[in-house]
Amino acid sequence: KKKVPLYRYNNDIEFIEMLQIIWNGKVKIFLITIIFTLIGVGYTSKIPNSFKLSITIQPSKNSNFVKFIPINQMLISSLLNNSTQKHFTNQQLEINQELQVNEITMIDRFVKEFLDFEEFINVLESNSYIDENTLQTEIERQRQMLKYSKLLSLQRLDETNKDLGYVIKLIWGDSEEGLKILSETLNLTKINLHKSVFKDLDYFLKIKKEIKISENESRILFLTEQSAIAKELNIAENQVDTVNLPQDKIAVNVTTNNIGYYLQGYKAIDKEISLIENREYKDIKKIKEKIEILKTEKINLVDYNLFLISVNSLKDEKKYLYFSIFIGIIFGVIYVIFSNILGQNKLNRKN
Repeated sequence: KKKVPLYRYNNDIEFIEMLQIIWNGKVKIFLITIIFTLIGVGYTSKIPNSFKLSITIQPSKNSNFVKFIPINQMLISSLLNNSTQKHFTNQQLEINQELQVNEITMIDRFVKEFLDFEEFINVLESNSYIDENTLQTEIERQRQMLKYSKLLSLQRLDETNKDLGYVIKLIWGDSEEGLKILSETLNLTKINLHKSVFKDLDYFLKIKKEIKISENESRILFLTEQSAIAKELNIAENQVDTVNLPQDKIAVNVTTNNIGYYLQGYKAIDKEISLIENREYKDIKKIKEKIEILKTEKINLVDYNLFLISVNSLKDEKKYLYFSIFIGIIFGVIYVIFSNILGQNKLNRKN
């Protein structure tokens, strides 16, 4: 059978003839494609894999914070009581608001705790992913934090509403290791948040009690002076229930706010001193007891489910496979066409 000539006229290849050439060389194209595919699979297997692990963090349910209502009310009442004495700065208002324990403040504090990367570095260090010798100085520790912080990221579910929650992502070379690291980091962050919340509440109660004690000491000092004056004047009983002073034949009532307190009489003043000295601060004590009970309870300050961590490979093996097949087909077609051209040239020389 006479072969179909490759060139006609000015060596222009007819489209149908080219298809015929490709079809006749389909076996060669297939074999070349298989070879390229195997090469691609082998290359892909040697590329280090990386995985992206992600989990959603959301505000906890309101019901988890019901037991904190008395504590939050105390924080609010403390601010309102003091606001009559002085103006609070924005920073003071923010601190008071942050101390309150509710679903919004807790997720905000969780995010701040998480973004200092201390928990992440501690987990890497405890699992020997970081050499302890590289963390000898604060500068070296900061360098390690900067290096590894690029692997960990956090973004809002909705940029316009931070209250909806966040997505935390970790890039790691091994999926099992990544799951362990992310889980331990989240749990350690929650533990530290729990400690921080109650540490702040304890400190607030301590300061509140110290303020009350200071106020009472000032009051006792004032009362002691007034009692000494009353004793010097031999005023034992109250002399100021009502003092009527004539003024243009009109009686004017003068209360204890307008005259010397010693006129109350040293008996009443000494009794007030005794009561103040024996105060037990029951309101603070009651809140303190409630806080101690809450410390022992398992409270879900933020909501996340470790079983819902998604793991996705960043190495797209299908992409490499399809690319290898495509290159194999192209190279096979080119090989078949040029082989046909060389064959035709040899045949022409013989003729």
